[in-house]
Amino acid sequence: MARYVWSLVAYVVVVRSPTEIICLASSFIFYWAELQMEEDKAKLEAGAEALEKAALSFHPQEAQAEDAGVVLLH
Repeated sequence: MARYVWSLVAYVVVVRSPTEIICLASSFIFYWAELQMEEDKAKLEAGAEALEKAALSFHPQEAQAEDAGVVLLH
């Protein structure tokens, strides 16, 4: 258990925009959904997808200059 906690503490994420925060939260919810019962899993996945779609609808479609060469994977 201590090793698992340390691996979480040692993992650093640099977030550059509010949209990234929402997408990271959505990703965590998708992960968490896999650990739940089927009924709850479907609800969590639907909520995570709605959250991600809402965040991306407000995100500018054109990349900023400092993001040149960065690839976002879904």
